Amino acid sequence: MGKTLSISSSPRGDVTLFLDVDGVLHRRELGAEKFTALPQLQESIRRHPRLEVVISSSWREVFDFEDLVELFDEDLRQQIVGTTPVLDLDTEFVRQRECEQWMDTHRPSDQEWLAVEDEQALFEPGCPQLLLVDGSKGLQVEDLRRLDERISEALARVPELKLARWRCWRAA
Repeated sequence: MGKTLSISSSPRGDVTLFLDVDGVLHRRELGAEKFTALPQLQESIRRHPRLEVVISSSWREVFDFEDLVELFDEDLRQQIVGTTPVLDLDTEFVRQRECEQWMDTHRPSDQEWLAVEDEQALFEPGCPQLLLVDGSKGLQVEDLRRLDERISEALARVPELKLARWRCWRAA
């Protein structure tokens, strides 16, 4: 059984990306070739060295964190920092709640996060952090463009957040 809440000792990123596998890194179809979109996603991660990735896929329940990290090229493994906790499947919007719990446990409350997922029902309708992918296709060029855009926007807000945290700390 995989680890339910893993975190590496890698330095913390400024924006967290929660990553699903089936329906995102490859088509959600029995017998579909695995990880067809991983090379393109890795290029996106390389463009954003201040991004950290947390595996939110059900794969975390089957595979150890270390095995999931090894799916990625060696130069990116330090950016793969953990897996989300496994909550009861009856939990409403369970994947979103798992991402929120991971953030509550490991990051400041104002740190930005995104989730790439192919199942809308696992998130609240209109969840602003969700980048929904068509699971019958997996990540496509347009999805990657939107992801890059959303990551860049989130990273652009980081200096403001850090300055606000510093001001709060200094005022205390």
